[in-house]
Amino acid sequence: MVNVYLYGMISANTVHGLDNDISVLRPNEYAEIMRTVHSVGGEEANSGILLSKLGKTTKLDSNWLNKNKAEKIFDLLKPYEMDLSRLTIREKYGTEEVVITDNHSRTVFGNYTGFDRGEKQ
Repeated sequence: MVNVYLYGMISANTVHGLDNDISVLRPNEYAEIMRTVHSVGGEEANSGILLSKLGKTTKLDSNWLNKNKAEKIFDLLKPYEMDLSRLTIREKYGTEEVVITDNHSRTVFGNYTGFDRGEKQ
């Protein structure tokens, strides 16, 4: 039995951490990427992960997973033992974030405006 049903945004994330000597990346400057990790984000995924850690059985439902990133998202969510059977993989669309972090901040690049364009979700 499912305790919580969630519907919302799930995003594939690529997070690049900059060299620790870089405090703020300014326009037209160079910075060295020291580490890269892949993660999953979005209110639906993050809520499901938190609820899973609190012992709640959750079911995720979304139609916004892009075919190119879906396998990575499923792999990242697998440890949390959520019901992913309602997640729909789409040929087009889907959200993705690239996050650049330094010692003090993060900058997120994404494609969320595409959610309001094209086929209604």
